[in-house]
Amino acid sequence: MKRKSAIVLMSVLLMVLAAGPAMATPPGEASVEPVIEFLTLDGTPVTNTLGSSTLVRGDDRLWAKVTVDGLRPGGVYTFWWVIIPEGGSFPDDAFVAGEGGRIVGPGGQATAVLKAKAGDASISGFHVPFNPLDFDLGAAEVHVEVAYHGQAEDAGSNLSSWMTDFWTGAACPSSFGLNADYVGVGDDLNAGGQPHCPVYIAAIHSQ
Repeated sequence: MKRKSAIVLMSVLLMVLAAGPAMATPPGEASVEPVIEFLTLDGTPVTNTLGSSTLVRGDDRLWAKVTVDGLRPGGVYTFWWVIIPEGGSFPDDAFVAGEGGRIVGPGGQATAVLKAKAGDASISGFHVPFNPLDFDLGAAEVHVEVAYHGQAEDAGSNLSSWMTDFWTGAACPSSFGLNADYVGVGDDLNAGGQPHCPVYIAAIHSQ
C-alpha cells in the first residue's frame, strides 16, 4: 500500500467521521458534538467517545469549550481550531489556530476554551500556508482537534514549544507509522516539509 502523509490521513478520517447527517447551527445557538478518538497512537483505527465539544457561532466569532477524558497523565496536549469554509478543503482552504497546551493531570482529563473572530490569522511557521479566518463562519465546518506531543517530563527546555505549536515534541513525528519525513500538500504527496504531532482526537461541528 502506498504510504501517505499523516496530514492526508487525518483529513480522510475526519471526512468519514463527519459524513453522518447534521443540522446547521443558527448563529448564537450552541451545538454539542462528541469528541472522538479515531486512531490510537500506534495507528489502529478506533471510534471511541472521549468527551464533548460545545460550539457557539456568532456572526463574526466562534467560541468552543471541549472536555476530553482518557488522555495520558503527564502528557502534553494542544487544542486546535481547524475551520474549513463551505465548499473548501483541508489543508488548502483551512484556517488553523491553537488555544495552547495542557499538561494532563493524574485523572487523564483536560478542558479547553477556544475563541476565534473574523480576521484572525492562522498559525505561522508550518510549511503549509494556512488561511486567515475571512469566510462565512455560519456555513463553515468547524473541527476542534487535539494533538499529543509527548510526556512533559521529557520536554526539558522545549516545553514552551510543545505547548504552542503542533510539530514539536517527543511524540512528533509519529505520523502513525507513515513517512515521518514528508507531509503532502494537495496532490503532491512527496512534498518535503515538517512532520507534525499526532492528531488523533477531534470533534466535528458540521455546517
